[in-house]
Amino acid sequence: MKKVCLLIVILFSICYNTAYGTENDTSQVIDNKINTTINSNNLSSYKLKDNSSKILNWITALSTLSAVLASLYLGYWKEKFQKPKLKIEFSESKPYIQKIAFEPYNKFLLLYNAKLLIYRPGINVRIKVKNRGKTIARDVNARLEKIEFYSSDTTLDTKFYHPTDIKWSGQKGWKEVNIAPKSFFFLDALWVKNETLYEVYNFNYQRYRNQNLNINEEVLMKALENKIFPNKKIYWNTWVDCSFKRGIPTFYEFEGKFNLHIIINSSNCNPVSLILEINWEKASWDKPIVKVIKN
Repeated sequence: MKKVCLLIVILFSICYNTAYGTENDTSQVIDNKINTTINSNNLSSYKLKDNSSKILNWITALSTLSAVLASLYLGYWKEKFQKPKLKIEFSESKPYIQKIAFEPYNKFLLLYNAKLLIYRPGINVRIKVKNRGKTIARDVNARLEKIEFYSSDTTLDTKFYHPTDIKWSGQKGWKEVNIAPKSFFFLDALWVKNETLYEVYNFNYQRYRNQNLNINEEVLMKALENKIFPNKKIYWNTWVDCSFKRGIPTFYEFEGKFNLHIIINSSNCNPVSLILEINWEKASWDKPIVKVIKN
């Protein structure tokens, strides 16, 4: 808008100079005529012509200014209405919160003449980022700014990030995405893993039962105890890249209320800031209470 206002001032200045610059030139001609051959009657006639010329110059200048302003106005509103617009959607149900299989343990279980991979059970919490505009939202990225930890309504601690990129669901690595008009991308915000023996057993037992493998429950449980050795922890983290040392925790075991402060940017639309308010307990590890709060 500042550029538009500056352009209007410049155009108005041009209009003014066009009209009054002509007046000054004409007055000089009149003075020269008076000093030579023009009489008083001719002077009145010449001034009438001069006024008509000045009015015509103003009409021409204002017409040009009006055309330019109309073009700028239409261009501004066209860009505004067609510009991508990001909106956040979330619900405490699938596909926003769902159980998934995380990375398998390094050892195979040799059972029933088959090599079985044993996966770490967990859940994924994600939000939907939707483009409600009429053009593509380009180079969209999401970053975690900080995590605030609470006891009741009192802040216990704040962990600041760089801010750090958060992973888009289904994407390899931590890269930007383009979101088409009326389409969306899921943003992976939080994961929880449960490596207690019972949960590892139950998750993998159901997984292979669904693949029609007739596995004996006791045999599987003993194999897990003697060969896999789950670490018996329940823990969580955000979907940031922890594959290298960068001064951020690889996981948390904090129980209670904590807030994730996230900002979503794009190269061609306005940023969106939001807070994910999460209440989580190990006793109900796969059922976090999540709310989306916009700044």
